Amino acid sequence: MGLFGKKAVIPEWATFFSEKEYSAFDKAVDSYLKGKLKLVYDIHDGIVELQDNPFGLSNLGLMNVARMCRQGKVEQYSQIVEYHFNLIREANAFKANFEKIEDDFNQVRQYIAVRIYDLDYIEAVGMEHVISRDFAESLHAVLVYDFPSAIENIRPEKSASWNKSLDELFDIGIENVRKNYGFDVKPAELGADKDILYFCETEHFFAPNVLFDIEKHSQIVGKSGSLIAVPTRHLAVIYPINDLNVVRVSNLFFGFVRSIFENNPGSLTQKIYWYHDGNFIHLPYEHENDRIKFFPPQE
Repeated sequence: MGLFGKKAVIPEWATFFSEKEYSAFDKAVDSYLKGKLKLVYDIHDGIVELQDNPFGLSNLGLMNVARMCRQGKVEQYSQIVEYHFNLIREANAFKANFEKIEDDFNQVRQYIAVRIYDLDYIEAVGMEHVISRDFAESLHAVLVYDFPSAIENIRPEKSASWNKSLDELFDIGIENVRKNYGFDVKPAELGADKDILYFCETEHFFAPNVLFDIEKHSQIVGKSGSLIAVPTRHLAVIYPINDLNVVRVSNLFFGFVRSIFENNPGSLTQKIYWYHDGNFIHLPYEHENDRIKFFPPQE
């Protein structure tokens, strides 16, 4: 519960906060759930457990909203928390109405999308509860509903009732995302040598989808392919490989991607990939005592 009048004890899941920041975050959550909504709740390992649940979720996680707060100012925490939870409540209300039309494919077609997820997420949800395809090692393309205030996995049994092939559904989902969202790819400098890499940074949750069309962005594919990372749902990072400068860049790239993954909302994966000849090949690495160990695959 709240920590008012007590020294803030920062839980393990929220160690990116300072004591002052976590205290402000805890107060913002308590003010919204207990103060505004009059709910009785407990928090365990970053998960809110509610006696009465107006959000329509079995688990109400705090990690993403905590990281959003961490990116803002302490005095903005209350507004960030309220906005985040209000979106969840709006999504629950929308879903209740959507369920009335869900069997009508012509009405739901506009909401079908494809989103890239890490395998860890899919295994946590349960492979049997999602419709997915391998995209790269540990990355999967997943069929989802793209609602105005939320994204929700499409259940396998529901897609079966539409009498559409999976190929058709994935094509519709990828095209809907192309049509509904922008994917601006912009150059940026990395490190003291000012090596040029490219960012696709978005406000929406589909930035990694730029990889479906990577060959359409000729500047981001080098003579020997590209280094690829999708550390969050809002960001894809790409370095075109044209010469041996990639040896220098890779060390900076690995540390840079890990930092983004650990400190920003919407974390996806800290894995790095080599895009080459139409394939995404995982490049294993480890951090050890502020040093990076890279294990190049045979390719």
